[in-house]
Amino acid sequence: MNKTFNTTLVLFILCLVVALGALVFTACSDSSSPTEPVADNTAAGGGTGDSGSSDGSDDSDDTTDTDVTGGSLQISMTDAPTEEICQLVVFIEDLRVKKDGSPAQILGAVNGIGAYDLLQLQDTQVILGNFDVEAGLYQFIEMLLDESQSYVIEKIDPTSDIILGNCEEDESPLKIPSAKFKINGGPFEVDEHTEVLIDFDAKNSLKSTGNGKTWQLKPDVSIAQYDP
Repeated sequence: MNKTFNTTLVLFILCLVVALGALVFTACSDSSSPTEPVADNTAAGGGTGDSGSSDGSDDSDDTTDTDVTGGSLQISMTDAPTEEICQLVVFIEDLRVKKDGSPAQILGAVNGIGAYDLLQLQDTQVILGNFDVEAGLYQFIEMLLDESQSYVIEKIDPTSDIILGNCEEDESPLKIPSAKFKINGGPFEVDEHTEVLIDFDAKNSLKSTGNGKTWQLKPDVSIAQYDP
């Protein structure tokens, strides 16, 4: 009987050990393995509070300045001529405009606006360009001349009119001490289509020095007409 009792006791202890071992293994397994929802949140997280960003519903970084509207600025030029010479050619390197509250904007093309004989602009005008700009209030127009491409063609007889045979063949150099200058007039408003006519007064701009063979240009240019 003692032998049977001992055998039974040993078996009971073994079963108890096996059962306890199983419980310990299960508890360890549950505590060491993360659940699937936790893994999903970690992968999509990248921080909290971003759940609404993926569908574009958060427009805090996608704002549009509704106050900025497009405008068109046409700049033309005319002249009050002088009778001292046959031609006064100025090369306009570029034009710049200054919008209120913004940096100056260059309007000129890569190779410059172009060369113009001011004496050909009496009672007429030439369009320097049509430019796409922002609508709004502009403080000024600025002009930059290229002295190296500007010149004068003198009369052979200064007392005679400009007729065939009374103009020199060679170009006389034109000195422009202030090649970059603001055009008088302004401010002015630009809307969908605005036209500005500037008057380059050749008679008041051109000065002769010495024996009349040296010419100097001190630009007298102003806004003559403004059509908003």
